[in-house]
Amino acid sequence: MNIYAETDKPQKFFTYSVIIIITLTLGVAVTVGYVGYLAFGSNTKSLILYNLPNEDPWAITAEICYVVTLAGSFVLII
Repeated sequence: MNIYAETDKPQKFFTYSVIIIITLTLGVAVTVGYVGYLAFGSNTKSLILYNLPNEDPWAITAEICYVVTLAGSFVLII
């Protein structure tokens, strides 16, 4: 089932869909950021990994996953 092909005006449908998706994504990101700032205050660093303790195994695992994600996305760009 191809919704894009079945609409009367596919270009208009696509434009509205993109605007709605970007607006919802931005709204969720701003809300999460605002609530995080309210919860932790101005002591929060810009990169979330800087807030994690250095000795915690879960923090180290999160850092490794972050590096793997960056390495994987770098390969996709090339």
